[in-house]
Amino acid sequence: NGTPDDIECLEYVLFKACGQSDKTFQNGWLRDDDPRRKGLTIVDFVAHPRSVEAKLSEAHVIAERVYTTAAFRSLNNPLRDLVGSDPPRLRKPHPFPVTIAFL
Repeated sequence: NGTPDDIECLEYVLFKACGQSDKTFQNGWLRDDDPRRKGLTIVDFVAHPRSVEAKLSEAHVIAERVYTTAAFRSLNNPLRDLVGSDPPRLRKPHPFPVTIAFL
């Protein structure tokens, strides 16, 4: 599942260090342009003291990192496509239910 951007974002989160991408998004924003994070990998984010203190699993951290990329649209938009009001429910099953569960 996912758009080409979603797949590219997941591969970036899983296999690249921050700052290893020249890809730009809306308004020319660079991905991971924060110099304090340059060179960090998913292993570093999992081992971060805040991740450890929160007892986040690797899956939680991956889901959060993916959510901070352009893939957020594919995660958010299905949650906004609701039917009914008592209670509201998704119009169709979410394409990324496991990622949403880890978020």
